[in-house]
Amino acid sequence: MAVKGGDVKFTLSGDSTKLNKSLRDASKNLGKMHTAGQGAANSLSKELKTAAKGAAVGVAAVGGAMLAAAKGAFALASASSAYLDEMSLGAALAGVSVQEFGALSGALEAAGGKVDQLAPAMGAMTAKMLAAKNGSAEAADTFSKLGVEIVDADGNLRDASSVLEQVTSGLGEMESATERTATAQVIFGGDAAKVALALAGATGSIEEYRAASDEMFTEENLAASAKFDSSMARLQFHIKSATVQIGSKLTPVITDMMDAASRAAPKIIEV
Repeated sequence: MAVKGGDVKFTLSGDSTKLNKSLRDASKNLGKMHTAGQGAANSLSKELKTAAKGAAVGVAAVGGAMLAAAKGAFALASASSAYLDEMSLGAALAGVSVQEFGALSGALEAAGGKVDQLAPAMGAMTAKMLAAKNGSAEAADTFSKLGVEIVDADGNLRDASSVLEQVTSGLGEMESATERTATAQVIFGGDAAKVALALAGATGSIEEYRAASDEMFTEENLAASAKFDSSMARLQFHIKSATVQIGSKLTPVITDMMDAASRAAPKIIEV
């Protein structure tokens, strides 16, 4: 198609049919671009929504993990404090330091003995030491046979932990199992003798457990345990107090409801 403009002639390539086709193709392409753009926008929106949901799940997961960690930490602190309390009580009953009691209990448990029998066994041995000091020939002869001195240079009873180590060492050196058992029964009596017999084969490990016990039962750890116990007792008291306060306010209401139900029951039966 030709167009004249003064002395200048412009020529447009192609005819009107091709031009119309080009315009239609361009229109289609623009439409495709719009559709593609809309699709990309929708896709981006979906991705953002998915990311938001993922973030929410992530936050929930982190929150759940933190809660689980808090529960685990509380359980660990409770178990630690309970064990320290158990060892401290046992040491008090046995009349020795908690470090010594911890070492003996570790060696005893490793040898297959029962830790809850340790304090009674040491108490029985201390009583037998006192009997020997006060003139019991049987008790004195039994300790002497094991090569154990029960009093120090000043005539006072020696530390129970040191005496127990010497007694169990002496029992371990006896060749006759029958004599070993009979000797343990004289000093400890009953089930307590099982403690001495178990430790008789584990005297070498007591020193190993003593080193670990010294690191475990430090003044800092014992103080932390005592503080935890105090805080726990205070928390439990306040929880009980809150329970009583709330329950007391609800009690009259519940009482009225029960009384009303009691009054209504005969009428229901009559119907």
